[in-house]
Formats: sequence, C-alpha cells, structure tokens
Amino acid sequence: MPIQYDGNKAVFKDIVTVEEAESLVQWLQDQQKPEIDVSQCEHMHSACLQALLVFLGKEEICQRLSL
Repeated sequence: MPIQYDGNKAVFKDIVTVEEAESLVQWLQDQQKPEIDVSQCEHMHSACLQALLVFLGKEEICQRLSL
C-alpha cells in the first residue's frame, strides 16, 4: 500500500499514484492534526500533493519535502 494510515499519521511509501488521492483527502478531512512521513516516498502524483497543500499548507509541505 503506497500510503499507510495509523491514527493521525500517514506514511507515504514508494510510488503514490492518483488512485490514492480520494482516500488521502478523506483521511485529511477526518484529522485534526494530521502528520505525514514522506521519507520513503519515491514519487507522488500531483493530485496527492495538491491535497496535502490544501489541508496542510504550502509552508508545512515545503518544510517536509525540503523544498
């Protein structure tokens, strides 16, 4: 599974495709303080990245992705 959810934490692994976007949005909507770990992610579809940007904000995402 490209995204593993455990409570308020999501771990992104290997290749995260567009098929993961809908479940990611649902999970983000359900979390008060979502935490993400992208250290094992090789590629993320832009739809998933856009969802993270909407829910977590540009600054948080850039920090997590070291941009």
